Amino acid sequence: MKKFIYILTILCSFFIFLTNFENQSIIQTSKIGHASESFAEHEDLEILNFQYHLGNDVSTRKERYGQLIDFLEDKDCYALFYTSTSQENYKDENYLYIMGSNALYTFDFFDTLHTKRIDFTKESNLYFSNMLNDPNAYDYIAYVDSVNNQPYQDTLEIRHFSSYKQYSTVREGIDIDLELNLLSKDRLLTQAMVMNSEIYDYIDAEVGFREHVGSSYKGLLKDRSFAFQMIGLCVLAIAILLTCQIFRSKKEIIIRKMMGHSFVRIFKEMFITQLFLCILFYIVVQILSYAFYVHSFNRVTFPLLMKSWQDFMIFLIFLIVSSLYICFCIVKVKDSGEMKRQGSRNFFSYASIVVKIVFIIVAFAPFVNYILEWKEIAYNTYALRAYRDHLRGYVGVSGISSFDYDPTKIMQFFDEQGAIYQDFEQIILFENMKEFDTSLQHTTIYPYIIVNKAYLKEYSVIDVENTAVDIEKLQPDTLLIPQKYEGLDTSYYCPNTSCDIVMIKNGNRFINHHAYSVDMTLNRKDPIVLVVGEIPNWSATNMLLENTDKNKQALQSYLKANGLLETVHLKTTDDYYELAKNESNTMFVRYSMVFLLYILLAFIFQYQSIYIQFDQRKHEYAINYLLGKTFWQRYGNIFNNNILMYSFVLIYGIFFAQMTYFQLLAYLLCAIIVDILVACYMIHYFEKHKVIAILKGEQS
Repeated sequence: MKKFIYILTILCSFFIFLTNFENQSIIQTSKIGHASESFAEHEDLEILNFQYHLGNDVSTRKERYGQLIDFLEDKDCYALFYTSTSQENYKDENYLYIMGSNALYTFDFFDTLHTKRIDFTKESNLYFSNMLNDPNAYDYIAYVDSVNNQPYQDTLEIRHFSSYKQYSTVREGIDIDLELNLLSKDRLLTQAMVMNSEIYDYIDAEVGFREHVGSSYKGLLKDRSFAFQMIGLCVLAIAILLTCQIFRSKKEIIIRKMMGHSFVRIFKEMFITQLFLCILFYIVVQILSYAFYVHSFNRVTFPLLMKSWQDFMIFLIFLIVSSLYICFCIVKVKDSGEMKRQGSRNFFSYASIVVKIVFIIVAFAPFVNYILEWKEIAYNTYALRAYRDHLRGYVGVSGISSFDYDPTKIMQFFDEQGAIYQDFEQIILFENMKEFDTSLQHTTIYPYIIVNKAYLKEYSVIDVENTAVDIEKLQPDTLLIPQKYEGLDTSYYCPNTSCDIVMIKNGNRFINHHAYSVDMTLNRKDPIVLVVGEIPNWSATNMLLENTDKNKQALQSYLKANGLLETVHLKTTDDYYELAKNESNTMFVRYSMVFLLYILLAFIFQYQSIYIQFDQRKHEYAINYLLGKTFWQRYGNIFNNNILMYSFVLIYGIFFAQMTYFQLLAYLLCAIIVDILVACYMIHYFEKHKVIAILKGEQS
């Protein structure tokens, strides 16, 4: 039992740390990504947002930007804006420009590795970077999660306004607009000052002034109430295991009471060491986890330490409450004659039944959801490794920063270079449309992908006549339909009034070459395949060009010749793969931890229920064993009582749980199977080790 207690404490502590670590990482990266909102919230300021038009030629841009800086220098406000460019190594380089405030150094979400400071109230060419291999950076941005400093991440640099020079690198003829945020105590007063200045002539009149409201990170956070629930369940399980120890040691407790020991002394001498070890294990796991995941102490890690401290105090409070329960149980242990009375026996029996029912009801809905999600996450973790070669080695367009640029031009260039086109996400759109379009309510959505001929070149597709399909001869908008869908209505998948149809053999599995697809579907087996002619769109996950030296040279030459290096942003699937793998690993560890916790908790709650039943009726079971009664005659009441408890869960699930009947029944079946396995283990142990001792009178 002691081992179970310590294992439970270790798993609980690690799960709590992971929850806090992921949440704090999300908060920090989101606040840096929405710096204006973070500044305003921290400094109690108001945001004035507007589009500032620099112009489409270098001299005009330089002049207007200089006017903007002159305006800001003597104003009681400070300004921020973001820009982004694409590098030759296919990474986005993001810039945050700040002027007029050093408040950045007071924020709990920002710090640098070497605590160096840049004065953002004065002109400076110094900058902070998230890339640790940048030799020119003045210092490096410290993150809670060091994955944000990895080379496969996009670059982020924090600079002073005066170091902005992109207006001279973007080719003439392309308009540059800065989305500027001015932060001040009075937004309307700042707006009036802008309107009375020369920079007002360059503000986009159609957009006008806005009170900028950024997106919230709160929807991305892990549910801390669930973490508290897990702490409570774990501590309750510890209390239950200690209660079972009381049953096992009741002779010793009775003897101690007869010797005049108080329940406090008995508790201290028998259980306090285990509880202190629980606390020690909890703290050690927190320290080791921090050392492994975080590595350093600075201002951005302080909120994580505070959250960990708060959760430790909650764990401690729960542990104190459970200690009071243990003391109460010690008080309830009477002399042997008192213990044989029905009332004393019933107290523990009823208590164990109530505790078990509460656990089953509280845990069953999250457990089912976690099992379903864990299954998908485990598969994605496996698939990322199994399809590694397919998920790397391509480059795609991650963004186009100007509305003035016609994206069909870059699409045409990719097409000419033999780029593949794949769309594994159209089926999601179909499923969403089905919810709102009544005409589609009875339409069955089958697996479906859209690809071009270049994508299919690495596949050998066989038609129903056992002949290899000549991909080059396929007409645009041809449907390749697996034989399993023959005779079914597949007209919904044809974008035109009619499509050429080729029936193909079953068993084809098509690989998604982009690890960061919307639903993380890395492959589809036997989908309906729409073969298109020209590339229809430039989505980052859809249009991919093989990342060879030849293609890289051609792509860079095209972008330079057309002045698009600042407009068209590119990213390799290798970087997306590393991001997806890191995210998948984190989720797999987290969900596996929860899964193990649930399994261990289920075992413990089943164990205590059956243990108490055995303890209270062990003489009856031993005599029935001696009389040669059948297994069911001896132990049928144990199985009946435990299975009957699930009727409460069934009623609760039908009326209150947000899950399908199949999920509800699947959970109940799994729980009952675990219950039966634990009962069988206990019965085997009882008959092997206890029956003879009881019959000989060695155990009362």
